[in-house]
Amino acid sequence: MPFIKNAWYVAAWGDEIENGAPAGRVIAGQPVVLYRRADGAVVALEDRCSHRCAPLSKGRVEGDAVRCWYHGLLFGQDGACLEMPGQDTIPPGFEIRHYPVVEAEGWVWVWLGDPALAGENRVPSCKLDEGGIPYRSGCLDYAAHYELINDNLCDLSHVAYVHETTLARDATDWVQRKADYTNIDDGVEVARWIPGSQPLPLPGLPERVDIRSSYTFYIPGVMSLLIAYYPLGTAEAVNYGSPESTPIFALRNVHGITPVDERSTRYHFGVSLPIYSGPAEALDMAIGMVTHAFGEDKQTIEDQQRTLEMFPDVVLRNTIHDTALMRVRRLISNKLKKEQAETSGV
Repeated sequence: MPFIKNAWYVAAWGDEIENGAPAGRVIAGQPVVLYRRADGAVVALEDRCSHRCAPLSKGRVEGDAVRCWYHGLLFGQDGACLEMPGQDTIPPGFEIRHYPVVEAEGWVWVWLGDPALAGENRVPSCKLDEGGIPYRSGCLDYAAHYELINDNLCDLSHVAYVHETTLARDATDWVQRKADYTNIDDGVEVARWIPGSQPLPLPGLPERVDIRSSYTFYIPGVMSLLIAYYPLGTAEAVNYGSPESTPIFALRNVHGITPVDERSTRYHFGVSLPIYSGPAEALDMAIGMVTHAFGEDKQTIEDQQRTLEMFPDVVLRNTIHDTALMRVRRLISNKLKKEQAETSGV
């Protein structure tokens, strides 16, 4: 199964790319080496030496270039071969591909498709570190297709069952409360109220609150979720619409879902507390809770992947809760068809 190329993919958290040390990633089937130039900016190249295809991620960084560990060829940030030990001239054809790369909001983003289409203004805004607030981050490696993870994130009714003892303090409300959907160019926005619910067990929060859950999902796989707590009665006062008042608590949760191949995915996640007056250590408590919950998701989705492989001809059915995931799957399918048609000249 092919992957979208003309899109910004999350390649890594910025702190995963250390000065002087190349890092290898596979993004939508493409091996990529990431490293930092002398000025700290990130470079993204094909992760292969054009001589004998040794991975450059096993080599070393020299200034703004990376040297292959096998026979010593040196490649610049534009993919050009700069040096070939023992040979004064470099024949044509030894260049490798370089990719547009942006470091923003804590993430390193890589564009695999047409560089002319890779405007930085198209990088999704996730607002994790908005205003310079601290955050915590992590990664998980899934043995599952990335669209199954997209499905999981787009249908939060699963919170009532998969996370019954971790995140869903009042389980059935996540299923019974209607969500509002808004289509955007490359994704969907979803919001719902869960009134009179128990908050996360963090210091200083009341026993009951009205929860406003809202997220934006961008294809192929980036999500920014805000969980906001309001005083009891707020949801009814705004007729279950968008509140204008400031919440008493807010948790930002971001997700970067990066396919590796057809049954492997790298899942990047981060958590911040943009509105909270409690102790600073609550951020570590929050990341601990969501990390545990993401482990529950991982087990569920990997089980689902194995079951799907045993029933290869099964047709997945949809329920009322699948509005967002159907929108996301349709957008991905349409964009793939468009890219394939352009490549084939149809």
